[in-house]
Amino acid sequence: MAHTCKKCSNEIPELNFTEDQKLEIWGLAAQNMKIFLVSKLINEFKMSHSDAKVVAIHIHCENGHCVKCNFKNLTGENVECPKCHAFNYNFDEPPFNREFCSHLEWKLDFDELDMEELTGFWCDGVDHLPADIKSLTKSKIREHQEIVTKAWIGREGENHYEMIIRLGEQAIANYMGNLSLVHTIPDENQKKWIQIEPKNQRIIIQLQ
Repeated sequence: MAHTCKKCSNEIPELNFTEDQKLEIWGLAAQNMKIFLVSKLINEFKMSHSDAKVVAIHIHCENGHCVKCNFKNLTGENVECPKCHAFNYNFDEPPFNREFCSHLEWKLDFDELDMEELTGFWCDGVDHLPADIKSLTKSKIREHQEIVTKAWIGREGENHYEMIIRLGEQAIANYMGNLSLVHTIPDENQKKWIQIEPKNQRIIIQLQ
């Protein structure tokens, strides 16, 4: 179905991306890397430069946010902003996203692990964009049942740790159903769902 942006009057190219391709585009948009996004659309998807630019300016770096105004409650893909009438591709985020990573960051309490070498340690962030963005596809999640990303952990939250997040049955079911992973973060003692190896700068998280 053809769309025209009522805000800028541009004709909006229709996108028929696979899940892998959409994740790659979403990843670039989420990092606000518009130049690389345009280049990818031209080189890999054979778009004209003008169409690629139109696509790029109609993808916000955060899901739900309008590309032209301060409206932040868009739902669904290929939608018109009810406030300014701009077209938004508004790609659906995977369940492994900024919201989940923020909740996980705040849930980590290394004092509960009773490890002397972790005294004063805290987490200063979990990266919601894995190096292998395609690992977030449902087929990869179903196959590997884990997500590998990085976290910033230490007494100043300064060290880069490899973070392996293993998905349990509930987390996998939520992921397949596009539901939040936040409630699959365990509430029980952290010794039961966190393994950390300070020397190797690796942490393993087991979701429910």
